[in-house]
Amino acid sequence: MAKTLKTVLAEARTLIPEQGPAEVQRRLAAGEPVVLIDVRDPDEYREGFIEPATNISRGFLEFRVAGVAKEPDAPIVLYCQTGLRSMLAARALTELGYSNIVSLQGGFQKWVQAGLPVVKDKVLGPEQIQRYSRHFLLDEVGEKGQRKLLRSKVLLIGAGAWGRRPRSIWPRPGSAPSG
Repeated sequence: MAKTLKTVLAEARTLIPEQGPAEVQRRLAAGEPVVLIDVRDPDEYREGFIEPATNISRGFLEFRVAGVAKEPDAPIVLYCQTGLRSMLAARALTELGYSNIVSLQGGFQKWVQAGLPVVKDKVLGPEQIQRYSRHFLLDEVGEKGQRKLLRSKVLLIGAGAWGRRPRSIWPRPGSAPSG
């Protein structure tokens, strides 16, 4: 007899622990080495995501997870919109041998409802893609890093006199330069 989605999810919940948004936020803020993976589709991800999540849509997760979680015991937190896809994704990863996986309870929706921070990337226009194309080629930057740079702000104070010398150092008109 075929299983229903409800049965599969119930089985997955017995295998995969869930953590609420506040607990995941605490882990991220504490600097725990958590691999945060957003399993939503790229269009959902662009509408907003949890920093520092990597987007690997559910259909590609098994193929690409090794690129972000190098070790099978790496702590992984998966999330989707409501927590259902991430639960199924977590179950699939346990079958691949990953052992330290949790699913974000309630998904991105609960995260937003809890008022926790989210990031929304701007769509890069053709001019920006051309302008930053060399950044995309650098492993240290890439498209994800460039988007982060575009979201960043810098305040620089006290740099107004850089490159200027005091007047007493400049030679006066008609005087010989000092050696």
